[in-house]
Amino acid sequence: MLLTLRVKNFLTFDSFYIELGDGLNVITGESGSGKSLIMRAIKSITGDPVQYNSEKDDSFVEGIFVVNPDLKIRAKELGLDIPSEEFMINTSFGTQRILYRLNGQIIPRHLVQKLFEGFIEIHSQHSSVKLLNSSTHYKILDQTLPASLKKSYQEAYQRFIETRTHLQKIKLTPEELEREKDYLRFQLNELEKANLKPGEMETVESRYSKILDSQKLKETFEWLMNMLRDGQESLYTQLWKAVKALKDFEKYGYSDLIEHSNIALEEIEYLCHLIENELEDINIDDEEYQKLEHRFNVIQSLKRKYGQTEDEVFKSWEDLANKYEELKNNEQKREELIKTEKLLKEKLLKTGKEIDKLRAKNAEKIEDSIIPHLEDLKMMGARVKFELTPEDEPKSYGTSKVNILARTNPGGEMLELNKIASGGELSRILLAIESALKNELKLNTIIFDEIDSGVGARMGNTLAEKLVELSENLQTLVITHLPQIASKATKHFAVKKSQLGDNVVSDVVHLKQDERLVELEKMYGRVEFKK
Repeated sequence: MLLTLRVKNFLTFDSFYIELGDGLNVITGESGSGKSLIMRAIKSITGDPVQYNSEKDDSFVEGIFVVNPDLKIRAKELGLDIPSEEFMINTSFGTQRILYRLNGQIIPRHLVQKLFEGFIEIHSQHSSVKLLNSSTHYKILDQTLPASLKKSYQEAYQRFIETRTHLQKIKLTPEELEREKDYLRFQLNELEKANLKPGEMETVESRYSKILDSQKLKETFEWLMNMLRDGQESLYTQLWKAVKALKDFEKYGYSDLIEHSNIALEEIEYLCHLIENELEDINIDDEEYQKLEHRFNVIQSLKRKYGQTEDEVFKSWEDLANKYEELKNNEQKREELIKTEKLLKEKLLKTGKEIDKLRAKNAEKIEDSIIPHLEDLKMMGARVKFELTPEDEPKSYGTSKVNILARTNPGGEMLELNKIASGGELSRILLAIESALKNELKLNTIIFDEIDSGVGARMGNTLAEKLVELSENLQTLVITHLPQIASKATKHFAVKKSQLGDNVVSDVVHLKQDERLVELEKMYGRVEFKK
């Protein structure tokens, strides 16, 4: 149940705070005052998507709710912690995003939506109403089904799905099976031939890296020796030729050039001597290097195909071996699974037939129980029907799909609820259904907007009585323009609007008794009003 609603800087509201009560809560106000915006505010704290980007950082809607045992169980299933008997949902609106908080802790919107699903029902023009979702209609008929029957069906269905899933995984043609086995044999042969030992991957990679560095250093020194002295066009050869050419002109001088060139030749010789010493210290066994390089390449190939770590490679090896054994036994398993699937399907069809018989009986009773409520709402000739349509395959909910159909006029076509065009008629049909099923639906709070659309004074009295009857069992909030409904309220709130510069500003106030009389006078449109 919604205890309080607090709003700040939301749409046309600067701020307001109201305390709702049990029974019938009514909100009234002139057209355009912002009554339906309260619906948007409540939707925002129950997880319905609300598109609103505020220009202010302190824009929020906040509600405090009472916890009942069923809602506490739901919260636990969703992993939400609600330790006390009350909890707060805050939805804050910024320029970039919307944040949802449960008792101050940020949670995703879908969890808020799941938390309230089935506990708070909001009725507006074809809004997301639980009864409009045909996937839940079977639950209404299943309220009085024997628990053992439902459990038997669910257990068989779970095994049926598991069996079918397993069967689909191994259902290969003989050709596909042979191709799969051939490929697995190839992979296993590759792994067996590689014969990787525990710890070998790290040892080989480390040793190969060291030898590779040594090999690179050796190659660098050999290149340097070739460039300095040993190559045909080495620096030493070129400089020696230069000295020889200069000596032909020594009689003209150039002794300094010749002397420094000879010194350079000696330095090159000395540098080559140092490099030769370093080369002697690098000891690489070519045979070992080739073996290590081959092993390293084998390991890298395994890593590319079967996992980046040694553990992953061994795990892949084990999985492939298990899969190969599984495929070898595939034919026998497939026959066993086909037999199991057939037996489970037969059981589901038999149990589903029993469930459908009981559902059909319950449907007749519920359909009859709804008629008086439709007649109370002056919908003579309107009818509600539970349609059971056999499914091609067993489903989680049974072997037949349950769908609520309705007609709004005598002789009219039975339509799915979400295909009824008139919002007012749809709201009254839903009200009739919910009045008849108020115990089965297990709602805590129900909210109506547009339920009085197109309703006159005489019908307004009937509608008001029906809402009072409904509010005896659950908190009811109605946004209305009818004084007949407003006069029955346990708590009466009015939405006022005022002009502030270029902006329209809305406010919500809880009306005291004398203020209610004034508001009801305005709604009736006459000067005097008698209670």
